[in-house]
Amino acid sequence: MPYRDIFYHIVIITKYREKRLNQPRLMALIQHIRTYASTKGIQIHAINGYQDHLHIFATIPVYIAVSDAIKAIKGESSRWINKNKLFEAPFRWQPGYYIATICPHHKKTVIRYILHQKEHHSLTPP
Repeated sequence: MPYRDIFYHIVIITKYREKRLNQPRLMALIQHIRTYASTKGIQIHAINGYQDHLHIFATIPVYIAVSDAIKAIKGESSRWINKNKLFEAPFRWQPGYYIATICPHHKKTVIRYILHQKEHHSLTPP
């Protein structure tokens, strides 16, 4: 059986970069994505976001194309948000995404960066 040990740092952005992901909604979304990803065999090592984007640090099984995994996560999460009416207006992700492979030696650094998004963005000028 093939084995792939590649770590991916994925960033998805809300449509028009709308700042819709407040803390309670973000936490609900994170939990849903974690649950959904695990049913697909996607291992999420860290997930967090801030207002208009979400970072996911994951390992994707060899039998799933990376683009298919991201498409599934984006599609399922936006369907779930809209079904559960987390927002007054329909929710959508921006087309596309950012993705980078991460060296295993940098895993802890990337996880720390993802988990501390609020602090990171509070240091960034508006």
